[in-house]
Amino acid sequence: SLLTEIDCNVTISALILRLNLSLSTHKNLNWLNLGHRRSLENLWLLRPLPRPTHTMLASLSLALLVCVLCASTASTSALKLYSPANTLLRNGPIPFITRLVKPKEYEDKIKKFMLEAKEKDEVVAQGNMDAYFAAPDVWAEQKLLESQGRREVFDYGKGPEPERILLSTVWAGVVFGTLGRVVWQLAHGSRSLW
Repeated sequence: SLLTEIDCNVTISALILRLNLSLSTHKNLNWLNLGHRRSLENLWLLRPLPRPTHTMLASLSLALLVCVLCASTASTSALKLYSPANTLLRNGPIPFITRLVKPKEYEDKIKKFMLEAKEKDEVVAQGNMDAYFAAPDVWAEQKLLESQGRREVFDYGKGPEPERILLSTVWAGVVFGTLGRVVWQLAHGSRSLW
């Protein structure tokens, strides 16, 4: 959305300004066109700043990465899509990664599904496409059996149950905690898990 793009642009501008000020000394601020004004809002610009550190450069690159992801997931069309986090919770990492990496193709698939299936609800169409990206063969089988009347029609627009969200969060914490511990132990030369 426009607000996300504005927030990202402000964040990037502030970090780049801070980095540029760190690279220069307080005497070399003519490019800011401050002149001899000493107003309260410009006082923070006049004090000398430390040289850039690896932490400052890392924070700048992290902010740039987050802003690029925000901008890439910002919808430029009239579709009202649910959030990428909701995509991850509903159907797993494959549709989530597809949505982040190829946002235009993702939206085009949703629009195409809405046209072909004569679906009016964007959430149902997005749920169908998330299920398709997660497992195309399972989704196609479900649609085929639904059309033949041999299987109950599944509501892809319905959100996940709170129990499933809790279970997914707990399992993700256990898996990533264990993997993080293994990587930590291996990086520090220890062969034992604990």
